[in-house]
Amino acid sequence: MSKKQRVIMGTITYSYKSTSSSSAEIEDIEFSRTSTTRRIIRPMIVENNERPDASIKIEIIHQKAEKGLFEDIPTEKLSKYKAKDIGKLVLSSEETLSLFNHLCNLYLIHKENGIPSGYHEFEVDENSRLMSIDSKRAAIIETLIQQGYSEEVWEKLVENSPDLATKLSIARLYQTRMTALEQFRTMLSCDHSEQDWQSFFENNNWIFGYGLNYKILKAITGQPHYGGVVIDGSGTNKGDFLSATQGYLKFTVLVEIKRSDTKLLASKRYRNDVVLPSEDLIGGVSQLRVNGRTWEQQGSQLPKNRDLLEDDSIYTIQPRKILVIGNTNELNDRLKRENFELFRRGQSDIEILTFDELLNRAQFITEHTEAIKDG
Repeated sequence: MSKKQRVIMGTITYSYKSTSSSSAEIEDIEFSRTSTTRRIIRPMIVENNERPDASIKIEIIHQKAEKGLFEDIPTEKLSKYKAKDIGKLVLSSEETLSLFNHLCNLYLIHKENGIPSGYHEFEVDENSRLMSIDSKRAAIIETLIQQGYSEEVWEKLVENSPDLATKLSIARLYQTRMTALEQFRTMLSCDHSEQDWQSFFENNNWIFGYGLNYKILKAITGQPHYGGVVIDGSGTNKGDFLSATQGYLKFTVLVEIKRSDTKLLASKRYRNDVVLPSEDLIGGVSQLRVNGRTWEQQGSQLPKNRDLLEDDSIYTIQPRKILVIGNTNELNDRLKRENFELFRRGQSDIEILTFDELLNRAQFITEHTEAIKDG
């Protein structure tokens, strides 16, 4: 890791130096390492008048250790390769995620600060809260955190500047949700498995938090077992989420997640004016109903499960069910839209949501958070 790009208890410090009124250099950022090699990015922040959002450019550099120091491996010119030669740089999933997170942070730095002149340091915490700090303050903050005083610092801030503490908390929440939104959009443009989506929603269960009959949902456990076993054990029927409405009394909600590219409708028409639901959509609905019945009649009645949930005032009474599947961009004519919506409205016990609808809901929640932040 470079000398200036530090990680302190989940907080990353980026060192920044302007090179002109429209560009700045960022200290090298390491995103993977072995005992003998490492990969870094060498970023620049630039002003792009034609595309203002295109504000970051990077070099991805492979380095090797020489006498205890990492040095760049010389770049080969592409002109040396013949047409049949193939060259590629492969990043692991962890390297790709690390690179993605650093890029999000750099875009955030430009969005919040533009390109200020001189030398600066910016801290971004694990929830994407951004702070600009000078060298002396950086040293003080680093020392306090290393010595375990972060909680006391926050308590003093709440005590002495409660309005500022509230604004910081809301800003932190907003940035966390903005990062999740960008990840959501990126995932929609790629090929991701049900497990990928399940992990994403498990980490961002706030996306389900509004608009579902105006009840706030809270995740209880990921991939629960609905049959005659403890919900976090092994059993017969396994789902993606077991959630609960939020209030003084809470009630369980079952969530099943398919893929964003899962078809909503059958490819062939049943009649001239009838398009049937796809097998995956019918199967998802049926699976949720079976899981709901199994959970209500078996899983929720086990003493261990009942005690586990009722300790948190969570109860099971005809649990609501949510199916996340497909994308409405498939519904490209009136007949498809009508047939899908008629089928969806006919499922009184199941809320069917497409991934793009869930993205729009997440965007609404985030915009509402921004309005509170700016209010």
